Amino acid sequence: MKQKKKKRKSNQKIVEKMIWIRWAITLIVLISFLVLIHGIVASIHMKAEVPQEWKELLLLLLGAFITSYGKIIDFWFSNSKKSNDFVGETKEKKQVDQISIESNLDDKNFVTS
Repeated sequence: MKQKKKKRKSNQKIVEKMIWIRWAITLIVLISFLVLIHGIVASIHMKAEVPQEWKELLLLLLGAFITSYGKIIDFWFSNSKKSNDFVGETKEKKQVDQISIESNLDDKNFVTS
């Protein structure tokens, strides 16, 4: 029983770490995208002369970030089967944990009565 609790806690830590990593990656990509867009808008506004090679490189970089941005939107807002299964699985685990807690409390109350 203690091994199951330890395993459950370690799994929970892994899931929490994965969530934090996902948030960090999302923030890094979004902030980089916003900085890139801000730089492009600022250079257009100041009418800066940019060599053709740099324009091509910036457009390639912008295309890569737009793709990354789209993937982030898909990840966070898609209604995929995998995410639904994960949410359903965690709800089931919470229900099982709640039932086991209640049964343990009932057992203790039964013994002490």
